[in-house]
Amino acid sequence: MQAQFDAVERDFEGSLTSVRTTLTHLDPTLTDAADRAARKIRCQLARLRQRAANAELRRNEVLSRHAALLSNTLFPNKVPQERQLAAAQFLARYGVELLSNVLENIAPDCLDHQLLFV
Repeated sequence: MQAQFDAVERDFEGSLTSVRTTLTHLDPTLTDAADRAARKIRCQLARLRQRAANAELRRNEVLSRHAALLSNTLFPNKVPQERQLAAAQFLARYGVELLSNVLENIAPDCLDHQLLFV
């Protein structure tokens, strides 16, 4: 993102130099107006750059929090959840119906991990 702003600023400065040269030949009194306009454009561009940087920072913070939440959910206390969470917790939360739900939805002949929704 910052590289794009750098490119816009370089292009702007190059275009401004060209316009300023043309204005100087056309009417030298217009160069002051061009300088004022250029300062305003630079200021607005700097503000936009700062707002974009803040938005990017907020987005990265949100993504980091989500990644940490997912990691902690899958690996509580930095170990796989099946080694940290006991089946009794799930039975207490979902009742004994959980056992019949698991038996109905698993494929016993599958040796891979299986995902069950409770």
